[in-house]
Order: sequence, then structure tokens, then C-alpha cells
Amino acid sequence: MDILRNIEKKILNIANNNTNSTSEINNLKKDIKLYLDIFDKREELKREKKSIYEELYDNKRKAYQISYGNYLSDKKELMKDIIKEKTKGAIRKYLECKYKDEEAVASIPQIYTYENIRLPNNREDFDMPEIPLVPHVLHAKPSVPINNKKDHMIPIKPIKTAKPAAAKVAVKECPEGKEINPVTKRCVNVCKDGQVRNPETGKCVASAKKTKAEPKKEPKKEPKKEPKKEPKKEPKKTKDKECPEGKEINPVTKRCVNLCKDGQVRNPETGKCVNAKKK
Repeated sequence: MDILRNIEKKILNIANNNTNSTSEINNLKKDIKLYLDIFDKREELKREKKSIYEELYDNKRKAYQISYGNYLSDKKELMKDIIKEKTKGAIRKYLECKYKDEEAVASIPQIYTYENIRLPNNREDFDMPEIPLVPHVLHAKPSVPINNKKDHMIPIKPIKTAKPAAAKVAVKECPEGKEINPVTKRCVNVCKDGQVRNPETGKCVASAKKTKAEPKKEPKKEPKKEPKKEPKKEPKKTKDKECPEGKEINPVTKRCVNLCKDGQVRNPETGKCVNAKKK
């Protein structure tokens, strides 16, 4: 500050010259009093900015935080009711419970410090040095004035961040008998003969060598052997059974039975005695 520099110079002049000039001392006192007045007014402006910030922004955010906490507690109670009752009505109440102040919270501008407040009539902090303001949120949209109080807000311009340049990766060299693993990027032993390194897994696998496909030898078809015909077995000839007098062999049961009565003959199919047919 220019006033502090002037005060410092005057003090040094009085001390070096060893003078007790009343005019120089009075000028020094005036400068000190002016500095103190400016300091008091600056503190008063800070208090005024803080009050405006708390009224328009900070207090509203705190109130919405309390209301959102109450909303979360209500949702927890409704979830307990669903677990306890297990009814459609409990589920409907849970779904119908919504946070009502969501749009009001979104309408609050992105201002999070009293230093971004501009007082009416372009009142400045006298000759105090200007401090560059850094927005709380990068790429924030310019704030929208509330209640048409344009003097209370400083629009925040988005800050363009430079994209970091991609770092160049140095190629690693391995000693003899080793090679770089494409997965771990470390030097490992070279794969054995007949093996190659899989670029996806980094492991040695057997190499698939292409060989000429030999024609498949078709098996010789042997002639089908006809099954040998077995000779039919002739029924064994049984010896004629001899029956005692008054009996004969039943052609069906092959047993000795009584002779048929006069006028009857034995049926060879049924083995029973039937009346003889008259010629």
C-alpha cells in the first residue's frame, strides 16, 4: 500500500536526520490516522459482504441441507415399513416420497465465498490490492442474479485447463537370452524352441506349425460274411408206447387212456372220444 510506504519513509527520515520537526511529525500522524480509517472502512465492507453472502447463499444452502437430511430419514422409515408390512401401499408411499427442494437448490448460483460479492454503487476497498478470485467449481456457468440484485454477484468465467502431454515411454532393452514381456513390461527368459509368447497373456505357448495334411487312408472294405445256416434239428423219434389191454395212447396227452365206447372214435386233434359219423 502507498500509505504504508509513505509512513515507513517518513519514520526513516525522522530517525536518520534526528530532527524533531513538528511539521514532519504531524504529517506522519495524519498518514497513520488515514491508514487506520481505511483499515476500519475495509473491515466494515467485509462485514457487509459477509452478511449479504450469508443471507442470499450460505443460509439457504444450510436450510436445504437440513431439509435433505429430513428427507433421507423419512425414506429410511418408509423402507422399514416396507420390510415390516410387505404391502403395495407401503411401496407406493416410499415411491411417492420425493425431495421437493431439488429445483430450489439447483437455482442457487455457484458462489461459495463473500469475496465474490460486489457491493452496490461499485464501492471499492479503497487502495487495497486486488486479489484474483478463483471459482469454487471449474467450468461453472455464469451465475444468474437473484431478486434482480446484479451488484451482489460477480460472474464466474470457466477456466480452460491445458491437456497434459502424453509422456513418451522409453523402449527397454534386455540382456541376451531375455526378452520384454508384453504384459508385465519386464525382461524374462526367451521361450523354448517350438514355443512363442502369447501377446495377451505374456506366457509361452506351443507354436502351431502348419503341416501338409496327409490324405486319410480309407480302411479296406471286407466282404460281408454270410451267416452259416444251421441245419434244422429233426425231432427225435420216440418209441411207441405200449399200453395194457383195454387202453390206448391219447394222441394229444401221449398217455394211456381207456378205449372209446362202441360207436365212438378218438378225435386226433382234441384227444377226446366223439360219435363216429355214419357212412
